[in-house]
Amino acid sequence: MQAEYYYVTQQPEPTDFHLLHRRGCQKMPQKNKLAFIGSFYAPMQALTIARVRFGSQVKACYFCCQARHERQGRSPSPVTCRP
Repeated sequence: MQAEYYYVTQQPEPTDFHLLHRRGCQKMPQKNKLAFIGSFYAPMQALTIARVRFGSQVKACYFCCQARHERQGRSPSPVTCRP
């Protein structure tokens, strides 16, 4: 397994949540609107660090961090990434 780069939006979305993205996500905003979180082996690791830095109002992007949603057996979050 190889570590991947994760980023979080610096400004919250209209729903008041910051979004966590994996490098290469087609829904990820421009890099100047993102904060690099680090390299991680799993989205849940990145989400934990993002919440330390940005508070509990961080959600994983459904499109690039989908495995996190599937592992927890939850339906997708209503928060989606802006194109």
